Amino acid sequence: MNKITINKGNIEKYGFNLSYRQAIVLGAISYIFQKKANNPFEQVNENGVLWFGCSVNSIIKEVPILKLQKNACVKIVNDLIVMGFIERHFDCARLSKTYLKPSENFRRYFENDTNALFLDQGFCIDFDNILNPTHWILLNCLEKTTEKAIYKTFVSLDENKILKSIGLIIGGKTRYKTTLSHLVTYGYLEKSEIVNKTYFKAGAKFLECKKNEKKGF
Repeated sequence: MNKITINKGNIEKYGFNLSYRQAIVLGAISYIFQKKANNPFEQVNENGVLWFGCSVNSIIKEVPILKLQKNACVKIVNDLIVMGFIERHFDCARLSKTYLKPSENFRRYFENDTNALFLDQGFCIDFDNILNPTHWILLNCLEKTTEKAIYKTFVSLDENKILKSIGLIIGGKTRYKTTLSHLVTYGYLEKSEIVNKTYFKAGAKFLECKKNEKKGF
């Protein structure tokens, strides 16, 4: 799964309490469902209801950007079941495989969303495997909220505007400040203090990233 989509608009619309990790794993499960849709050997049909073979290892394989351990992935899958996004077949032990199917919140989450966030997982990993999705999401948000001015000059960041846009996804104000600090440390942002006010500008790594992105890196 190269392209990651986080349906931010539907998260807000329905009040889903989804973290970025849960949203990305949910996207991977949907991707696996689609791959298995035309393979009867990867399905169980019970009274017209389809269940799809979907192991934890197959999910981990689709989202290397998350660097998930098996126990962490199992917890996320269990959380998605509790939150009503997916259901697990009651007799997986007899079937010798984990089978899942979409639930009502799954269908709501994957409705058409004009306010979705997108990540090119392949590009992100190839360019800098140190960064996690919150770093990439914030970089994308800074480009939009500053109308690309951050590439040319030091700008004051509108924290309220940023948190309104991506706060639910990245985990709130504390996570935002931590992620911002990381981007300075890693060379993606430059920071300047002027009259007790903080300003930021795109650093060398951010500019290099955008250059390579345009080339189709």
